[in-house]
Amino acid sequence: MEEIKCPSCGSGAVRKITEEKYECMACDNLFLVHNLSKEFQKTDEHIENIHQDLKKTIENINLTAAVAGGSGRDGLDNRYKNAMTLLNQGNISAAKAEFTGIRNDFMWSCKGYYGLILCEKKKKHINWGEIGDYIQQIYRCEDVTPEILQEMEGILNDGRQIALASLGKSLNERNAQQNEISSKIQQVTEMSKLQENTLTRKKEEFAERWSQTSPVRKAISIAIGIICALVLVWCAVSLFRWIIDVRHLFANAMNYGFFAGILRILWSCVRTILRVAVSVGVIILGILIYFVILGFITANPQKDDAQLNIDKMDEQIQKLQERHEILQSRFDEEQMNIQNINRIGSRLEQLQQIKPEEIIPLLIEAGKYY
Repeated sequence: MEEIKCPSCGSGAVRKITEEKYECMACDNLFLVHNLSKEFQKTDEHIENIHQDLKKTIENINLTAAVAGGSGRDGLDNRYKNAMTLLNQGNISAAKAEFTGIRNDFMWSCKGYYGLILCEKKKKHINWGEIGDYIQQIYRCEDVTPEILQEMEGILNDGRQIALASLGKSLNERNAQQNEISSKIQQVTEMSKLQENTLTRKKEEFAERWSQTSPVRKAISIAIGIICALVLVWCAVSLFRWIIDVRHLFANAMNYGFFAGILRILWSCVRTILRVAVSVGVIILGILIYFVILGFITANPQKDDAQLNIDKMDEQIQKLQERHEILQSRFDEEQMNIQNINRIGSRLEQLQQIKPEEIIPLLIEAGKYY
């Protein structure tokens, strides 16, 4: 049996405590002899079992991938050829589905991403967001070749040229549209000024006309006012006189005897109440008649028609102002779009090298304007 030594100081002077545990007599260190320890043996067996389970799991994954996509690179090549055949036949949707499967089953290969880029290029309007993601993934793949990278640079360069041409066309269209909007704004502004000047002139004209009242109408209104005032004064004087009569009646009623005096008082009260009611009614009726006749005399249908026309002109001016605000908002929006197009085009032209991380965001942003 091999001599047991202290792992701390190396001394062989050790004392056995248990089958697995020892004590160093030189440094008083307690230690386990692992090759004899049951705990160590159990741990070692557990690690070995986990290792075997992992190996079996990896083998199952490789077997599943081989069944799903063929056997290794041969299966990849066969599926890639089938997908390219579908793409060349014009069946883009089926080819894209096949390339998507290749990408998912062989994530280390660039062929799935490459095929998806070719499918995207077949579309009328290229989604540079997806192409950009695929190209960035291609740069990380294991089997990418310099030829493929050069082709990716060519695709990005073609995208830049297409974007510059499309942005130039869009810029011309937006400039023409902005000029058209500017012309409409000028027309609306001129119409608004013309309407405002016309409205101001008519208001001054009508105000001068309405301020002048004919002498006949003035005389009639004054006469009616005098008549109504006399009637009201007469009613007021009668009212006060009747109240004074009631006071006098109360003072002299008992001269006719008790019962006769009471009857005279009651009759006088009823008569006075009726007179007061009639007087108040006449006063109210006189006021109403005065205002009705005065309103009839001073009524002016032409003035009402003129006011109606003024209200219509005010409404038209308000609509023109709202139209002006809408056109101005569209003009500002087009101005912002033109500035963005110029900015994107300038940055695309200034690119010295085709770098995906630089050009792809510009191509995505440029795609919003054409």
